[in-house]
Amino acid sequence: MTTLSLPPQLSTPHSFRPPAALPLLAVAPHATPDLDIWALGILFCYLFSSKGPFDYEEDKGHDGLLTEMVLRLGPFPEPLWSKWEKRAEFFDEAGNPLDTRRTGTLFDFLGNSLPRGSKQRGTFELVLRSMLCYDVSKRASAAGVLESVWIKEHCQPFMGPEEKYTVEFYDDSDLY
Repeated sequence: MTTLSLPPQLSTPHSFRPPAALPLLAVAPHATPDLDIWALGILFCYLFSSKGPFDYEEDKGHDGLLTEMVLRLGPFPEPLWSKWEKRAEFFDEAGNPLDTRRTGTLFDFLGNSLPRGSKQRGTFELVLRSMLCYDVSKRASAAGVLESVWIKEHCQPFMGPEEKYTVEFYDDSDLY
């Protein structure tokens, strides 16, 4: 792969990508561990509730997905917010929805799959927020996810006492 001038384009499904990796904003068009953490957070949502945290409908395109992200997580940081050309159709400059009937929280998708007010739900919400963070420098790392209270108290006890799980990190620079 050293003959390629650029790494291959990101092939992660759009509903699993952070806003910076969607074609409309195209700031991060290639796979990175940070993008994988966001995708893993989305996968966790599907595992708990069989749906994602953003009501993505393909007929609404990327603008629909970006709208859902802002409704659930708040406005994007600059320069992403300004780069999104159609944002004014859905939000004012402060990120408030123009259609005030469209509200919700990031965790509406959970419904009753994790009891509201339970420690497990609280710790899941914390780790998910850390994974679905717009700011890559503040987004959880793989090690951070594994060290989270949710993983340690609500996942590891069910992995089997004799099982050992290792997270392997590799240098992917030779792939491109």
